Amino acid sequence: MWFVLSLLPALAAPGFAEPGPEGAGFGDPFGRCGGPAEGLGEKIRRETACLVKQAGPRGPMDPEGRQRMFAAVHERIPAGFLTELSPGPYPTLIACRPGKREETLLLLAHVDAVAHDVAGAADNAASIASLLATARRLPEQTEQTICLAFPDGEEIGLVGSRALARSLFDEERSYAQGLLRAASLDLVVSLDLIGEGQVTWNGLGPAWDAEGLRTLTSLGRASVPWVYRALSLHRPDMERSDHSPFARRGVRAAHLMSRGRSGVTWAYHTPRDDVEVLNPSTLEAAAELILDLSTTEPLGPPARRGELAIVTPWTHLVIPGWLSWLWLVLAMGSAVVPWLPTRRHASQAEPPSRWPRNLLPWLRALGWLLALPVAAGAGLSLAALGRPLEGALASPALVAAWIGALSLALWWPRRGDDRQRLALATIPTALTAASLLTLGLPLLALPVATPLIGLAIASRAAHDAPVSPTATPGSRAGRAATSLAALLFAAPLSLWPALYLLRGDAYRELSFHGLMQGVLPLVLLFALLGPAALAWLPSRPPLPRPFCSSLRIAHALLLAMTIFWSWSSSPWQPPFEEREVRFPISPRTSSTLQPEPGR
Repeated sequence: MWFVLSLLPALAAPGFAEPGPEGAGFGDPFGRCGGPAEGLGEKIRRETACLVKQAGPRGPMDPEGRQRMFAAVHERIPAGFLTELSPGPYPTLIACRPGKREETLLLLAHVDAVAHDVAGAADNAASIASLLATARRLPEQTEQTICLAFPDGEEIGLVGSRALARSLFDEERSYAQGLLRAASLDLVVSLDLIGEGQVTWNGLGPAWDAEGLRTLTSLGRASVPWVYRALSLHRPDMERSDHSPFARRGVRAAHLMSRGRSGVTWAYHTPRDDVEVLNPSTLEAAAELILDLSTTEPLGPPARRGELAIVTPWTHLVIPGWLSWLWLVLAMGSAVVPWLPTRRHASQAEPPSRWPRNLLPWLRALGWLLALPVAAGAGLSLAALGRPLEGALASPALVAAWIGALSLALWWPRRGDDRQRLALATIPTALTAASLLTLGLPLLALPVATPLIGLAIASRAAHDAPVSPTATPGSRAGRAATSLAALLFAAPLSLWPALYLLRGDAYRELSFHGLMQGVLPLVLLFALLGPAALAWLPSRPPLPRPFCSSLRIAHALLLAMTIFWSWSSSPWQPPFEEREVRFPISPRTSSTLQPEPGR
């Protein structure tokens, strides 16, 4: 049974797309530019190829290429838009069309690429083509004023969009004959990394309340990942697209991107980011979503404080912030339930508890048993040697193995210790949730704390189950049901961090945002020393000794294999760490890398 459970991490991880073939450079992969095409998505893809070919190299050191992109975009803006170029070394091309009301929807798509040898199709010519396609399909009259903005210098620190936001808010300038001004901004959306997979909302920060999220979800076509919403709400400083300068000034802003089966396209910031990586259905979905957003009513004033409104995973159901707080308080309060004293009938008398002596066997079982499923999944992944997935999963598999080792041992105590096991199980869970709350991350603490409710229910059931040696078969069945309930509540609590890390793109994005490098050496140390130390603790396991011995040997081999795999894998194999990934050059110096690159 445990071997079957050990396969769950590998089976639960979604499929991973292989990096596409090398692109066609700056040539025209279609053999012609601007020819007929069937379907909106294919038309946008073809126009992306035209823009890439017409502009040529437009990296940080290619100002002529960026000027060519400005000219190519300007000639494609449909009639009825008033255009203007903002001043400065990194300007923004602005095109506005008046609506029935002065509230303005500002749509952004940057014109620069990360390097001179990167065509920049998904990042970000496809977004430009999508905005142009949307502008051509707008009805004759819209409720709100529509402004398109194409800033420069996004890849070297959002230079163009920062300058635009500063001129609008600090210098109180207006553009396109006053159609674009700070006081009229209702919503700012940055299109960036539109290429393949599911259209996704990112950057939904503190200015977004439940009503605003309902408006976005009512449009359909786009997902709102829980982690994206949590990080944008609690860590808006991590935003790396052109909506960020406006969000920091309290404007309701968002980032529209796309995610494939392996997350952000593997061609991101590499020479492979050419038209070949674009999916017409994704481009069409993004253009249709922006068109729907352009024809809706204005959203109104932004939220004054960060509200814990969330979009439930795999649905479009929006939970208001007050309900999220209520659920979080209930979950945290449930942590004390397993520790409350109880009374039993005489027939259910329980021997005096010897918690200090019983704690060591649980810890030892924790060290061996909890790591088995995740370590086995990591070992099975070695069959993918030579694939990019192998390199991308090496480090997170080791992290996941220790997380599994730290949590699974809690569910293999000695016989007759159900309530004590459940009480001990609340400790790491409650501490983790409390730590996230202390760091100001309540939305991330919510899924961590939720299993505490299940543990509290299971502890009450364990209290009512007879434990005397003369218990009837029905009583034993009740205890079996209690153990099953504990397992059902405990398994998600124990394994969800490990399963999340074993998703190929989770480590890529955590590494890219700098959230893994600092903690990884410490986790590696625990992964080496923790299970080894716990293995020497004395215990009396509830399973037969030969089975336990085999289990220890299998776990030791799998953990050793995972450690060897992680240490022998080149750190340049995972995407975002490959040697071919380009990082932009700062405009202040031509010899150092810019520490704050944009998407």
